[in-house]
Amino acid sequence: MPEPFSDERLNQLRQRWERDPKSRAFLQLAEEYRRAGRLSDALHVLRAGLEEHPTYLAAQVALGRCLVETDAPDAAIEILERAVARDPAQLVANKLLVEAYLAKRQAGKARERLELYKLFNDHDAEIESLEALIDHAVAKREAGQVRIHQARKHSLQAQLAIKAARVLPVHAR
Repeated sequence: MPEPFSDERLNQLRQRWERDPKSRAFLQLAEEYRRAGRLSDALHVLRAGLEEHPTYLAAQVALGRCLVETDAPDAAIEILERAVARDPAQLVANKLLVEAYLAKRQAGKARERLELYKLFNDHDAEIESLEALIDHAVAKREAGQVRIHQARKHSLQAQLAIKAARVLPVHAR
């Protein structure tokens, strides 16, 4: 369990990273920034750290989390897909991908990723709520498709009525 957030801890981590910017301490600093709600600082630190350590999987996942939390699902998906390509059983990355796909309104991909996640961690208490979110997204999309179909049907009917009115002689109307 992580230590509770404190400004003192944040300052210590920042000083430690500033003394040795090539160290892996950047991940702890970024996580503290994230927990403090300073997502732009967390993103900056993670990107700088990943320049030095591009294969650091935990940092890639942390970057993906920050991108999900800053409503940047495209970038999050790119990072997190790379992470799970390297480690398909990476639980946090898989779960974050579900959230990112939902943010992109890609319920099918979210469901596929959740099914994979369940293979590794079927006891997660959040699975049920993620399934409900996916089901809601699917229902919403299907309802939208029905409305689009109905609108097209009404439009075609109106176009046919207009054409019929043009073709019919005046006395037949």
